[in-house]
Amino acid sequence: MSRQIWDQDKEGIRGGSEEGDQFGYALASGDFNGDNAADLAVGVPYEDVGTTSNAGLVNVLYGSHDGLSAVGNQFWNQGSPRIADSPEAYDLFGRALAAGDFNGDGFDDLAIGVPGESIGTTKRAGAVNILFGSPDGLTSDNNQLWNQNSSGIAGGSEREDKFGFSLAAGDFDGDSFADLAVGVPDESIGTTAGAGAVNIVYGSRDGLTSDNNQLWNQNSSGIAGGSEREDKFGFSLAAGDFDGDSFADLAVGVPDESIGTTAGAGAVNIVYGSRDGLTSDNNQLWNQNSSGIAGGSERYDGFGFSLAAGSFNGNRFADLAVGVPGESIGTTAGAGAVNIVYGSRDGLTSDNNQLWNQNSPGIAGGSEREDKFGFSLAAGDLDGNSFADLAIGVPYESIGTTKRAGAVNIVYGSRDGLTGLGNPIWNQGRLGIADSPEAGDWFGFALAIGDFNGVGSGDLAVGVPLEGMGTARRAGAVNVFYSDMPLHTTHKQYGPSCGYTSLNMVLEYLGLADHSQRLFYSRDLDEPANPVDGSEWGAGRAVDVGYLLSMEHIMYEAFHKARADDPNWFYSDRYPNAFMDGNGRLNTIDGGNGSFYEIQYNIGHVVWNPATGTATGQVQKWLEHCPGVGFERLSYVANKYSHGVEDARGLGTTLGSGGNFENISHLKAVIKGFIDHDIPLVLAVENGGHYNALIGYWESGDVFYIYTADPLDGWARPFYSKPMRWKRLRLTPDALSEGAAVVSGMILYGHSESSCVSGGWAREIDSRFHSDILCR
Repeated sequence: MSRQIWDQDKEGIRGGSEEGDQFGYALASGDFNGDNAADLAVGVPYEDVGTTSNAGLVNVLYGSHDGLSAVGNQFWNQGSPRIADSPEAYDLFGRALAAGDFNGDGFDDLAIGVPGESIGTTKRAGAVNILFGSPDGLTSDNNQLWNQNSSGIAGGSEREDKFGFSLAAGDFDGDSFADLAVGVPDESIGTTAGAGAVNIVYGSRDGLTSDNNQLWNQNSSGIAGGSEREDKFGFSLAAGDFDGDSFADLAVGVPDESIGTTAGAGAVNIVYGSRDGLTSDNNQLWNQNSSGIAGGSERYDGFGFSLAAGSFNGNRFADLAVGVPGESIGTTAGAGAVNIVYGSRDGLTSDNNQLWNQNSPGIAGGSEREDKFGFSLAAGDLDGNSFADLAIGVPYESIGTTKRAGAVNIVYGSRDGLTGLGNPIWNQGRLGIADSPEAGDWFGFALAIGDFNGVGSGDLAVGVPLEGMGTARRAGAVNVFYSDMPLHTTHKQYGPSCGYTSLNMVLEYLGLADHSQRLFYSRDLDEPANPVDGSEWGAGRAVDVGYLLSMEHIMYEAFHKARADDPNWFYSDRYPNAFMDGNGRLNTIDGGNGSFYEIQYNIGHVVWNPATGTATGQVQKWLEHCPGVGFERLSYVANKYSHGVEDARGLGTTLGSGGNFENISHLKAVIKGFIDHDIPLVLAVENGGHYNALIGYWESGDVFYIYTADPLDGWARPFYSKPMRWKRLRLTPDALSEGAAVVSGMILYGHSESSCVSGGWAREIDSRFHSDILCR
């Protein structure tokens, strides 16, 4: 995952970093110029506009094929030409943001919360500005300003209402125009102060309109809960189609709701969409005392403080993530948690409800006092597998002894919903993430997911609003992580122009420099190769390697040296779920839109121990006994060393009219089939006829890469105590001439149906491409 860091001192970014600006306080992703690359709106609510303190502004970074760029950067505030109203002290323009296509023209528009806006003499009543998208990005044309005194808008502006404190966009009436939900968490309901409300402003061909405007609160007919003092109904909002009826539904956070006599336990109301917009029909109220919901309501849990909607299990029903940042984990106060409530035909249901915290199996970090895990949330498909993933902000996380530096956990979606598998944790200063953790940075305070480089999978923006810029304290920054490259939890990538790659540089920032006394490196192409334990690392071949390192060999050397130096040293304690897992194996499974063999260091089900050079398992044990085996012996050794397999055979394939593959798509389908079903395959692609063990693939649009375990001496010995490195090859029709031998492998019928590889998937490929490669 490549990375960026943005602040208002970056070249091309307007504004300038100033003390207390809090750039990154709020984030929203949308395609404002319609180029299929998402853009990022960054709220800077405490920016001074001229001499007007904390009036606020919004910076917009536009996406491109190369990701977010300063090109076309925009800088909006209420003093911008033709923008409604004018900047006033403590307006907090940009405190909340939401993107949606309110006028249905194909360009996302931006809603900007201004909760500190005074309406006439009514202080902090609040307002919302709307900027519309166009081929040139956001524009002031037809700009709108909404408040509760706007014609047709229910409620009436009152002191301290904070209209615009939170925002969410969704098509609640299914008319193809996005609608806007506006949180008014300090709205008084009758004489009940701070009970809270939500206004709904519906979209139309002309943009947002007051027609059919709604005002919802817990005293609204049919809405569960009942308005109580300081409930803060509308503090947080999220839109998603929880019942799959094609109308967006609205989740409303009520984090200060008392559950019985338990103050501040929190709740979430669900208001369902329909042809007529939001309706109280089938309204739901969820809390941790609801039947089937994990956790139990406790004092000041703040259930509903943050919300995010996405289909974590990939079905047509959106699921709801609910932040509970005040949740105590055991006796650890304020560690924080996140509840997941899954969607269904009947809407949200407690079935398969989950509760995640940093003590959950597979979740990195460890629950600590006042971490506030779940303070912020964002849902989106970060790995391109069609399951939404969940980014969880932990802005009060301590990094070492650095208090409240902040972190972000990623929990990946799957067919079974969110899973702890491959969960990474991100913070500044590790694995190449820009800047370093500093006390009170609040990394993870705000989150947004969008496809900023247009490759088809989501990228993650992380707000760090209290980041210092030089001497400007709390100026703020935004870190961006791109998911366009797989193996993104490994290490820094170096471009071909770097001249040489020092492995000591990598070892140093992975925290292993003290345990490695040798320098391994690959120099420019005109330099001689350098020895690595007696094997040559050919300098001319280094340009073909995606990560330029003999990762297995060198990282294991550093790992074991570290253990020898300090028997109590554990890599996973220092950088949990990062480059290696607790057993010292590479974490390669959480790559991009593709797949890697399920167990690291496995091809099939063989586990290789590089410390001893031995292999154990039931599938490819033959590699231990037959290093450098040729294609003609593949079927023999497969039968000899594969448990319960007597009908394995070799597979020789070529591309073109004289071969077995109809076209490159056929080849891709076979490769994906083998990897996705954990069946061994050995390739010979542009490697002089030598055989390399396939470890994975990655695909985005027409781009298709294969990854092989590439031995330094050119022979397929991934389990034979040889220094190895990952090799990345891009498969294109131009790269594979007709009749060229491109795949040499073996088919194992361990779960055979009529001599067909694992049954249905292989038969489907043969049928689709009119071949008999897999089933004979």
